[in-house]
Amino acid sequence: MAKDPYKYFRIEARELLEGLAQGVLELEKGVIPTAVVGRLFRYAHTLKGAARVVKQPGLADAAHAIEDVLSPHRDSGAPLPRPSIDILLGLIDKMTASVAALGSADGAVPAQVPSEHATGPAPAARTPSCRRATGNRARRSRRT
Repeated sequence: MAKDPYKYFRIEARELLEGLAQGVLELEKGVIPTAVVGRLFRYAHTLKGAARVVKQPGLADAAHAIEDVLSPHRDSGAPLPRPSIDILLGLIDKMTASVAALGSADGAVPAQVPSEHATGPAPAARTPSCRRATGNRARRSRRT
């Protein structure tokens, strides 16, 4: 009996992607985004970390792209513009397909999920909070 290394990741990723999709649909209906965007940010961040643990950088990058799209709207309270909602839904669809392909019967590992969202920074120009988090990680590792 072959062991499925992605079994638990797929379960968690599906739940997180479902939560992301539901939240984006709420935003599409015009719900005041403050609490919803915070929840979506947590889902994306959790998914990003889980994807890195199972060595799925394409999924982690796509989750980071979701954070990049949401970041400008985190505290604004203004409705998300239609292009941002479309980008988020596109990323979620691609990630859902990639998760479904993990550990498929043919044993193929899914292709990288492109993060071609139009409004976020390029990977080399990530937000300052990302650099800060990396710096914190480096400081922690020096202490141990």
